[in-house]
Amino acid sequence: MLVDFRRDSFLVSYGDLSRMGSDEAYLTWLARHAQDFPDGFLLFEEDPHGPVAQLEMRPRRFEEGIAGYVNLYYVRRDRRRWGLGRQLHEHASRTFREMGYASMYLKVSASNAVALAFYERLGFREHADEDGGSVRVLRLDLRGASVQDRTR
Repeated sequence: MLVDFRRDSFLVSYGDLSRMGSDEAYLTWLARHAQDFPDGFLLFEEDPHGPVAQLEMRPRRFEEGIAGYVNLYYVRRDRRRWGLGRQLHEHASRTFREMGYASMYLKVSASNAVALAFYERLGFREHADEDGGSVRVLRLDLRGASVQDRTR
């Protein structure tokens, strides 16, 4: 299921799987990542069909120093628009705030308008472009208002 989630996230974001790499490499990375930073992996299992949402995050070095980085927010297609993405985000931002980070980042395909709008509602702002503008790096100031304050 985890590989399926990752695969779907690449298809939605980039339209193909060319950036994904092998399933084995992903599972190896995920196991190492979960061991190094156990709070960085969250899996919601809310129905008999298996997991419905997944979060991958970790500390990462940026020009400002160490900050939070979200590798993956994923909600199964039949469970989108139920508030699960917001719950994943609240977990990530709370964890990074508690770790003392002033900001968190993520990357998103510039063509993924739904995700860009969601991240903007959460308070993310464009920080940089990569891959000739096809990927946006977004930054969220964690010292500002909470998610609930931004959406009222």
